[in-house]
Amino acid sequence: MAECIVGLNYGMMIRRIFLLAIVLLFAACARIVTPSGGAVDKVPPKEIKSIPKQNSLNFKDKGFVVEFDEYIVLDNVNQKLLVSPPLKVKPEITAKLKKLYVKGLDSLAENTTYIFDFADAITDFNEGNRLKNFKYAFSTGPQIDSLFYEGRVLEGFSLKNVADKLVLLYADTVLANLYDKDCNYITRTDSSGHFSFSNLAAGTYRLLVLDDKNQNKRYDLPSEGVGFSRYGVIPYYKDSTDTVSQKENIFFYEDVKDSIQSVIDTRFSAKGVFTLVFARPLSKDFTFDFVKPANIEQIKYELSENRDTVSFFAGMGVNFDTIDLHIADGDFKDEITKFAVAGKKKKAEESCFRFRNLQKDSVHYFDRKFLTAGMPLDTESIPASIVSGNDTLETVLKRCEGLTKYCLSEDLEKGRQYKLIIDSGVVRDLTGISNDFFETTFYLTQEADYGRFMLNFEDSAFVDTPHIFYLCDMKAEILKQINVSEGKGSIVFDRIRQGIYKVKLVLDENANGQWDGASFKEGKPSERILMFDKPVSIRKSWDTEENWTISW
Repeated sequence: MAECIVGLNYGMMIRRIFLLAIVLLFAACARIVTPSGGAVDKVPPKEIKSIPKQNSLNFKDKGFVVEFDEYIVLDNVNQKLLVSPPLKVKPEITAKLKKLYVKGLDSLAENTTYIFDFADAITDFNEGNRLKNFKYAFSTGPQIDSLFYEGRVLEGFSLKNVADKLVLLYADTVLANLYDKDCNYITRTDSSGHFSFSNLAAGTYRLLVLDDKNQNKRYDLPSEGVGFSRYGVIPYYKDSTDTVSQKENIFFYEDVKDSIQSVIDTRFSAKGVFTLVFARPLSKDFTFDFVKPANIEQIKYELSENRDTVSFFAGMGVNFDTIDLHIADGDFKDEITKFAVAGKKKKAEESCFRFRNLQKDSVHYFDRKFLTAGMPLDTESIPASIVSGNDTLETVLKRCEGLTKYCLSEDLEKGRQYKLIIDSGVVRDLTGISNDFFETTFYLTQEADYGRFMLNFEDSAFVDTPHIFYLCDMKAEILKQINVSEGKGSIVFDRIRQGIYKVKLVLDENANGQWDGASFKEGKPSERILMFDKPVSIRKSWDTEENWTISW
């Protein structure tokens, strides 16, 4: 009996173990496990095949299909796709799974090479990796064109990269014939300003860079920014051994604001200042006429140093809440109308007069123009105190430039720290408001705070042409300018603060002492510009010398 019980218990135990194993097995199968991670896909789609094949001859189809190695999607393809030569009817473009479909090619010309430039409109489905500069080409004749041309587009004077602008090639090289005309080839600049053409036919072409505002792929609006090649451009074989043909070709693009005069900004202050910012410097003959307010004799104005900004200052009794101003500068005419300026008139007890330190924490010992007033003052001189240590010097600041700039009249010891103090109520502005208390600390520089830079240059190609050299900071802001009458010699940039600088060169072809941009109307390209090929390091009390063999 005991043996039976033992046997029974043993059998029950085996069954329980078996059932427990099954439960654990199902639990393991049902458990959700996070998959192990792998490398993030950063590879764009890759073309596997196309029907018809790339670079097909005697193309008779109404479309083509391109298959990729992964699922694809299209991003703004109708705007990004550029076809050379342009098609009269836009094709139908779709993507399904791994294939790109282009249909509706019903009006192809005979014996013509076509290039479909998709830019970066094709991306993969999962990660959105863009396939850049993808092109599909074919010929409707027995041979396909195979020449190449590339270059970069820069802004005319700043030399900044010009991104996302159309680049057009015309078989007609006469510039005047290209207005409102279809191009033969078309592409677009990338973020670095670079562009490239492929499958070009042999010949000489005129190149245009266009800000196509109306998106018709034509230069047909005066408001569209444009640049163009100085001469005809000649395509070449990409694997050519001709290094001259394949060197980087630079083209200059002019934004319309740089070539056509216009008012690009208006600024109003409740403190009685109205400012106009122009696209180009005003000529010496510009005029203005206030319709409102009518008491023009109480409105004074001041031009910025480069003459592209005019500040108008309202005098006593002038209401700047409403402005009607007529501006004329040569062929440029404009009417500026503003209402409810800054919302409110200033109160009589409100002191809006402020001084601003032009040089911030330091004043150049050779340039005393270091203070400007926010409004013109009713005096030629400002009583002030200059404190150095325990010593206080009573002095005056004298008006030295324009309506608002004042200069230090004392010969102070160089290389020292000073404090300038102007008591409240010592002067009034045009509106009769007295100044607030003003205090600032400044350092008066000395000769040892500066370095010099000598540049020896030779331009054998344009030795008899005037040259303009600009010293710029690393943000391309111009600090100094030196004009020379020929393309060979030496120049010295003196009194330069310690730092890193750039040197820009303009070939002053019309000898007017400044850079001139392109004029499509006149068929005149931009004046040539170059940058010195390396930054210039300036140290205190140190002379730096470089040589420049200029090659255009």
